[in-house]
Amino acid sequence: MHAAQPGGVLSGTPENALFAPHPLARVWHMACTNRGGKPKEAIMNLQDNLLAMERKLWSGGKAAYERTLDDDCLIAFIQMAGVSSRDSIAEQADANRWHELDIEVEGFLQPTDDVALLTYHASAVRGKDEPYEARVSSGYVKRGGDWKMMFHQQTPLASGKEGA
Repeated sequence: MHAAQPGGVLSGTPENALFAPHPLARVWHMACTNRGGKPKEAIMNLQDNLLAMERKLWSGGKAAYERTLDDDCLIAFIQMAGVSSRDSIAEQADANRWHELDIEVEGFLQPTDDVALLTYHASAVRGKDEPYEARVSSGYVKRGGDWKMMFHQQTPLASGKEGA
């Protein structure tokens, strides 16, 4: 297990880091991202699959949440945080979902074969003119061969309003 270095970052690229990077940050990120010598293509396929799931959650309704979330999910939004059940979260998905979604990946980490973490910048619009911008992180666990979201966090950015 790798430990955080004071003042450093553990994932993403130093150019995109919010904090001054530790000189070993890039080496640590590369080693952990490709743990076990997985082909880059396999890592990119997983990242693409998880991004597709994320997009469905932004634009889909209750069924998308029921398919994607693990039994329990740790969530962190400005207006709420804690562990919630898949069913409880799915019930809150309304018909007024997001559109014009743009996602830019800022970090991806697969520390084990059955855990993956994704961080990205999202911008979207709800309704006719309700823009939103956030830094988003999600954690996934592989259960029975399927990837399930078990963690989701959004930090609205200055130009954004409240989250998904």
